[in-house]
Amino acid sequence: MGSIIIPDLWNLNSALVIIFFSLLSLFLFYLIDRARMQRQDKMAE
Repeated sequence: MGSIIIPDLWNLNSALVIIFFSLLSLFLFYLIDRARMQRQDKMAE
């Protein structure tokens, strides 16, 4: 069958897949940073 990449598997444009995973990773980094800030607030109390 050979090498299959995600855009071929889902029949999508490669640029859309790159944009989607970039936005997903930025959102996850935001959530991690927000959780860290809330934890520091609790530690300060």
